[in-house]
Amino acid sequence: MSRTFQITGSVVDGSTTCTTDGGTDNDNDQMLDSGTGTATSTAMYLVDADGYAASDGSGGGSNITISYASPTYASSMTVSGDNAVMIYELTEPYTRLLKAPVIKVSFNTENALGGDGNACVMWIEEPYVSISIQ
Repeated sequence: MSRTFQITGSVVDGSTTCTTDGGTDNDNDQMLDSGTGTATSTAMYLVDADGYAASDGSGGGSNITISYASPTYASSMTVSGDNAVMIYELTEPYTRLLKAPVIKVSFNTENALGGDGNACVMWIEEPYVSISIQ
């Protein structure tokens, strides 16, 4: 899938609430330098696995570490070029039958946005995905 997502959201870090602000400074090696006002729809890029500076979200820092080596929900997760690959296991085993199955895919992005209140930098977290075949 594409590494670019359209996101409207906020993250509370201590006493600071950081919000998506429509900014365009986010790319593969730069976290979103967000705001503190009303959340606005913002194109966000899934950043490279790297260390980032909490002061401005730039790659090469040491305060925030992004790693895709041990995803929380997916079996594996990689990012490269303009794409991200996330592989999820089925919720239960599937036995192929003659009739075409119904495939249900559920997404939960409630906790899929990370942020640091030092300079209100934000990044995309792994979404929860559930896949069942009936």
